[in-house]
Amino acid sequence: MDNSLATSVLDALPELIYVKDCDGRYLVSNQTHLKFHNFTDRKEILGKTAFDLYPNDLATKFHEDDLRVMSQGKTIVNPDEQLITPAGKVFWIHNTKQPLRGHNGQIFGLIGIARNITETPETALALQQHEHLLDALMETLPDQIYFKDRKSRFIRVNSAMLDWINLDNTNEIIGKTDFDFFSYEHAQQAFEDEQNLIQTGEPILHKEEKETWPNGSTNWVSSSKLPIRDDQDQIIGLYGMSRDITERKQAQIALGEYTEKLQEMNARLETDLIMAGELQRSFLPRSYPIFPSHAAPESSLLQFAHYYNPTEKVGGDFFSVVAIDDYRAGIFFSDVMGHGIRAALVTAMLHSLVTELGPHIEDPSTFLMQVNRFQVGNLGHRASFNLHVHAFNNWRIK
Repeated sequence: MDNSLATSVLDALPELIYVKDCDGRYLVSNQTHLKFHNFTDRKEILGKTAFDLYPNDLATKFHEDDLRVMSQGKTIVNPDEQLITPAGKVFWIHNTKQPLRGHNGQIFGLIGIARNITETPETALALQQHEHLLDALMETLPDQIYFKDRKSRFIRVNSAMLDWINLDNTNEIIGKTDFDFFSYEHAQQAFEDEQNLIQTGEPILHKEEKETWPNGSTNWVSSSKLPIRDDQDQIIGLYGMSRDITERKQAQIALGEYTEKLQEMNARLETDLIMAGELQRSFLPRSYPIFPSHAAPESSLLQFAHYYNPTEKVGGDFFSVVAIDDYRAGIFFSDVMGHGIRAALVTAMLHSLVTELGPHIEDPSTFLMQVNRFQVGNLGHRASFNLHVHAFNNWRIK
């Protein structure tokens, strides 16, 4: 059989038939094989390799199969092999490769026979049912669902994804990437995440992402992405699901800002309370009167000491010791009902009163009436402060 007759026979067959040399270069290609790769002239494919026709991951797999056939001298049969063209179109083929030997038995290449089984009736029905179920699932879920190839190009999306990007039909997104719709910064981060997933197989689960659009607007989504594997457990792409969490994320950010401001206010209040506590302690006696006044402190006829430990940083406890004369001492104790700032304010007023009135009023009842008159005049009969004066004793040294 001459070459022209052999070529005619090969071109008449519906299978994809090709011959490669030991370096993986195409030596023979029939018309079915040429049309599959959109070639019209055999010269366009001769000398090329799988790396010129397929995405790098598929080309690498095909090349490894070729090397195994030629090194081991065994035929490889892959009954159901998925093939994704660079344009994103998916085919299913039945692929067989066997070694070619010369007269001396040496292997000088291989012959491949691939049958396109994508459109067989059985496969078409199974694919139709699969597509129907997948479409029903994708269109029922409100989340954005999408499938991508190894180069992060969209190969399928649901209606929610189209609405999210504000597109009318899938033809406007198939074959494109995030770089065509989002800002460069967001698209670059998503691309790096997806390429890492494809290289490692590690899924991305519930990652909160800030999506930025070319017009400067932003959204927040929770995204999960997982690898797609073929029958040989090779990663051929990924599928993802994104959920709009913009409202929740904005509320979370607002809550964080409010919490930060509240913490700052609390810190300032805490500082103010500490300063108020130090000021209130300054109201307490730091030294006591000496009786008689001309005596040495250690010789005073009347000695005093106190211990002050409030339950809060500021409080309503207060006392004072005044010398009426060399033989009489006035001791004032008060406990404002409650704790905290309100009680401390009343204590501050009492301190001023005692300082002003104490040395000039010898009669405890007169002193207390003056204090009461001042309190009622300033706080009113229905004031929320209840003042309990435990004692104002007029001590005389005998």
